[in-house]
Amino acid sequence: MDYLNIANHLLKDLKDEEVNAYPIKRHPLENYDIDIQEMYICLLCILTNINNNVNLNQQNFLKRILIGINNSVGLIEFYKKASALPQDFIPELAKKFTEIDLKYSLITDMLIILGIADSNDEMQVELISEISLVLKFDLQSMGRCTQIAKSILEQDERIILNLAEYPNNLLNNFICYITEYYSGLISFNDTLIYGVTRQGGKLSFSSLLKHDE
Repeated sequence: MDYLNIANHLLKDLKDEEVNAYPIKRHPLENYDIDIQEMYICLLCILTNINNNVNLNQQNFLKRILIGINNSVGLIEFYKKASALPQDFIPELAKKFTEIDLKYSLITDMLIILGIADSNDEMQVELISEISLVLKFDLQSMGRCTQIAKSILEQDERIILNLAEYPNNLLNNFICYITEYYSGLISFNDTLIYGVTRQGGKLSFSSLLKHDE
């Protein structure tokens, strides 16, 4: 009996179940229409597959986003859409994303995908850089997204402690990730942005709060 093959199948099934059990809930993408969602996910698909070597962790990350926002389109279908983008995709991206806070989530998710890649391709880094320029990121905003992505990837609470210095609209874009590993309070100008307590060694998300300026 080929136990190695059986183990590989079991691991795949376990990974699939993990994706279904832990969707990324409250991702800000859920608040936008289908066109915005499609552009967003297609960009992430392109980033993961630039070198035709998308790994399982990257796929599962995308699936967790899709499940969390209740998007019924499968990941394979998004990869197909991403392989046939319209010629006006970049102008439309600039038009629809430049003035909305979702652009911070987009760049941060791209940085997360870069962080869980088996190896970083220069073209992946260049794509993120060019997208950030098209969406009119300044150095400060790019630095903030980089720090948030680092905190998420490393599950590092110490970086989160500095988030209180960030604008509220930026903070709210990352609550969906912070709930997975941060225990404490984040406040800004005496307004509670996020609070969570540990119960029985596990995080309780019942005290999740947001503030809209």
